[in-house]
Amino acid sequence: MPNLHTRRQFIRAAAASGAVVAGGELAFFSGLPRVSAQEARLDPQSLRFTDELEPLIRLLEQTPRERLLEEVGARIRSGLGYQPLLAALLLAGVRNIQPRPVGFKFHAVLVVNSAHLASMASPEADR
Repeated sequence: MPNLHTRRQFIRAAAASGAVVAGGELAFFSGLPRVSAQEARLDPQSLRFTDELEPLIRLLEQTPRERLLEEVGARIRSGLGYQPLLAALLLAGVRNIQPRPVGFKFHAVLVVNSAHLASMASPEADR
């Protein structure tokens, strides 16, 4: 069983992260459109590689890390939907992150689905 000290550290870190976001460091997120529950519902066909996804996957692979959120945010404001973005994130991760050693960098791919599931459980205003 995790000790109480570890839980408190996690809660403090989570609260501090929330304060940074609320404080405006990532203020550009507030201008992004909300995602409805219907739009967030996954169609198994949407996670197939298609020629239309390739430019978005390349954007995720090739954009410098410090510019990636702004670039993706601009695409969302220009009409990029939730489904293609989620599919591209998963496919870019699968294509670029090696699963060995177990539990190593592949965690970055697995967390995409966890974030999706958390968004499905969130109120639409937060999604």
